[in-house]
Amino acid sequence: MQSIIKSYCKLLVLTFFVFASCIPVKTLTVDFPVPAEKELPDTIQSLAIVAQYNNEKFSDLPGDSLQKILYKKKFNLDTVIYDLMMADTTIQVLGQLLFESGRYDYIIPENRFIEPEGQPQASSMLSWNQVNSICKIFNTDAVLSLDHIAARVITSYGNKSYYDPYMSGFYSLAAVEMKIGYEAIFRVYDP
Repeated sequence: MQSIIKSYCKLLVLTFFVFASCIPVKTLTVDFPVPAEKELPDTIQSLAIVAQYNNEKFSDLPGDSLQKILYKKKFNLDTVIYDLMMADTTIQVLGQLLFESGRYDYIIPENRFIEPEGQPQASSMLSWNQVNSICKIFNTDAVLSLDHIAARVITSYGNKSYYDPYMSGFYSLAAVEMKIGYEAIFRVYDP
């Protein structure tokens, strides 16, 4: 009799561990960095980091502006945002990462936003006169330019209902979906 009770206890403990140790399957994406096909030449040790912007498209939104935009549009939005603060943060972080690599020194000029010459396009290139001037003024080997940056924001809000089989009933809930995609074009100008 005691052996049967011990067997049941062992089975109960084993069952507890099996069910307690199980977790739902979850996808985990791991990105492995791939070295660039073409590295910057060893002669480039210092970079001036600038950004181009189209005065007609870009705005200087305050920090909480995205929340206000979403609220005013009742969380249903599909838009592209061109923001100077986003561009500035991007080049500041890029400069820090380049410096931490141990290979590059960088300068971010106070007047780092350059309006494109001529007919502005989504990703106009800097003229070589501008590049040479920037390199000469800041005594750098090359210019790293953020020639285009934009954020695409798509949100949707709505009420949904679902059936809960355990409670045998339908329940409503508010569902919000937000997708944000960033696109950026960087160019290195080596005079």
